[in-house]
Amino acid sequence: IDLVGLEGEEERQAAAGDTGSLMRTGSVSIGGGVRYEWHLTSPELTSTEMVLNGAPLRVDPVTGALPMPLEPVIVPIGSESSLVLAPQSYAFVVLPEAAAPVCMHQ
Repeated sequence: IDLVGLEGEEERQAAAGDTGSLMRTGSVSIGGGVRYEWHLTSPELTSTEMVLNGAPLRVDPVTGALPMPLEPVIVPIGSESSLVLAPQSYAFVVLPEAAAPVCMHQ
């Protein structure tokens, strides 16, 4: 799942069935487990600096490579686990136990 925080100055929550200003293409029911989140933000829209999960994201000055691995935030999934996006941010979310039919290999 990838999400974009489009709201102006307030955080936006994405939860199952949310039809707010987020573009919604479908929903998946998840019984439990965890989700992995990578949140990309920037101090300003025109900034050349990116922040990944609260830490500055910098390339190696010699090789130009990103530091690997890019560690996610691990969030237990439960009744109080809404996904919160900062304004003007981008998030990648992995739901390893979602068992969405379109993602299942046969």
